[in-house]
Amino acid sequence: MSKLMTIVAIAAVCHEANRALCAGLGDTSQPAWDESPDWQKESAIAGVEFNLTNPNVPASGSHDSWLTQKQNDGWKYGEVKDAELKTHPCFVPYEQLPKEQQAKDHLFKGIVAALAPIVDMTPQPAEEKKPQTFGSAIGKAEPVPAAEVAIQAQEELPAKAEPQEEAAQPAKVETAPASEQPKPLSKTAAKKAAKLAAAGEPHH
Repeated sequence: MSKLMTIVAIAAVCHEANRALCAGLGDTSQPAWDESPDWQKESAIAGVEFNLTNPNVPASGSHDSWLTQKQNDGWKYGEVKDAELKTHPCFVPYEQLPKEQQAKDHLFKGIVAALAPIVDMTPQPAEEKKPQTFGSAIGKAEPVPAAEVAIQAQEELPAKAEPQEEAAQPAKVETAPASEQPKPLSKTAAKKAAKLAAAGEPHH
């Protein structure tokens, strides 16, 4: 079964990709997802939702949606991006954006389109749709304590084989020493013994 990504997780990926693009253009002012203010995360989440529900609109439509959202939140054009004054240099129609700024909309839309087949569209509680850290957004597993790892590894070791009893050895047949074994009779003694046996007398 394929793993699914939440809308928040895709927004975090889009944000980090945009930050990398900005860094490549010499703009290192963009904060990481975990350090970004909630309004910036919410803007990225809204952008993902718009592109998921409007997959056929061009990149300019994504910018227009962002522009409308910013206008509704009280933002206006300004040469410097300022969250307190709510000014933004990209608060202009798409056609007036520099090419590198237009590239951001293409990048954002391209990431959403690429991840759309694995997005989890199950209705999420309001708490889960709130901006999260990058690790929690992408479902990063919590580290397992080293002690638990050692215990688990010990439990997975194969059980030691029980020592097997030694196979019973055949009983040794003790033989009398050669000096105690009876010596063969001489021909004369054998003849004498045969005569005694025929006569019914014991031989000594």
